[in-house]
Amino acid sequence: MREAIIQVFQNLRANKLRSFLTMFGILWGVISVVILSATGEGFRRGNQHVLEELGRNIAIVWGGRTSMQVGGERAGRRILLTIDDVRALQRESSMIRVVSPEINRRASVKSVYNAATLQIHDLCVERGVPMWCGGMLETGIGRAHNIHIATLPGFTYPGDTASASRTYARDIVAQPLEATGGMPEVKNIGLR
Repeated sequence: MREAIIQVFQNLRANKLRSFLTMFGILWGVISVVILSATGEGFRRGNQHVLEELGRNIAIVWGGRTSMQVGGERAGRRILLTIDDVRALQRESSMIRVVSPEINRRASVKSVYNAATLQIHDLCVERGVPMWCGGMLETGIGRAHNIHIATLPGFTYPGDTASASRTYARDIVAQPLEATGGMPEVKNIGLR
């Protein structure tokens, strides 16, 4: 055993450049593996964080294109999901607790009574998405509504509820909403 160790050191001394390059190559390979593993872990954690912002226990389904010809229809036909598909999922799927249709493709949605605020709040609470409420160019009426909406349990981030006088010289309400000590005073929602 002693002779083998002596021979190793003699070979290292005799071939200094080759020995150095071999050790450098091993070290470079180990460092590369560590860096690649750390980078992959960083990407995994980043993707996990982005997905958690979307919500928890969520499945998203959207239409696409058919890959094969079936039933007299051509392959590559576009499939769009409709509100009837949402109702069918609600009716026929016992393991799905909530079905929430989402509109995309630049669709315009307007509510006659602007009642969608509470539905959006409930959807975000269901998905575990934190919310804030506010607007930059609100009059006294809008500010009063924002303050009342922001008291719902899902609103966890502070909102922009400053006085309307920051934006407008004259408000449209008879009794302007003014901030005192950093907090607007709201006596009732029945502003005139």
